Amino acid sequence: MASFLVQAVLCLCAASHAAAAPADQASPLPAAAAFDGPLDLTHPLSKAAQNWPGARGFNFTLQVAQEFPEFGGFVAFNEFCMAEHLGTHLDAPYHFNQAGWKVHEIPVSRLVAPGVLLDASAEAAANRDLFLGVEALEAWEARHGRVAEGSVVLVRFGWANKYADRKDYFGVATDDRTSNDTEHLSFPSLSAELARTLAARKVAGVGVDTPSVDPGKAGDHAPLAHRALAAANAFNLENVNLATTLLPPTGFTLLVMPTLIVGGTGAPVRIVALPGKGALAA
Repeated sequence: MASFLVQAVLCLCAASHAAAAPADQASPLPAAAAFDGPLDLTHPLSKAAQNWPGARGFNFTLQVAQEFPEFGGFVAFNEFCMAEHLGTHLDAPYHFNQAGWKVHEIPVSRLVAPGVLLDASAEAAANRDLFLGVEALEAWEARHGRVAEGSVVLVRFGWANKYADRKDYFGVATDDRTSNDTEHLSFPSLSAELARTLAARKVAGVGVDTPSVDPGKAGDHAPLAHRALAAANAFNLENVNLATTLLPPTGFTLLVMPTLIVGGTGAPVRIVALPGKGALAA
């Protein structure tokens, strides 16, 4: 998210080996009854990807998709342009900490990490302006043990199922993706106290299935959670696709793979959950 700063705009040229443009809707969720294989926790990039009010959306342009006899057949490639903080993305600590890591400086060891899931969907269903307090973490730790240093903590508010509906997802009056309306935002977030406590646990990062770790509630946009986590060089993951109910509270590995942008304050990211220790088994 970039509700408090003018967002840097990322323009990229991408080669595509497929003839069709990406679908505008999220991929179907796994139908399996158990978490026994990789889970993609990423909303796809397309014109339907949610952008923060006032930020550049995802602009995808077909450049070439045709037969080239001189090259032996069909060739396709496209271009896209977007804000750094769009769709499922990573906020580098530098986003709110001048001395924090930029995207390319985050150690890869922090991007392959034990996963933790806090489910606050019931609380958020009762109060869409929920500030999740530290008591949620304390209750989780009473059942599962202290959150391990270096973990990535995901918080499910039940918002991923609203992602396709901009008005419901952001709590705004219009689905106009070019609107700069930040005065009527309404979605659940982390309290400053919870963010400070997670930072004290020395987590690698925190992810939410909402537009921001900080509140959307009108009149209370202070980026206290961002600042608390960034001060500890912890990254944020926002707009995470946590619609799946297969993830357990603990015992899984997260692969967090942002585009490696030199100097980036944020980047689009692919997030994959693996059962058990996964890539950390060795």
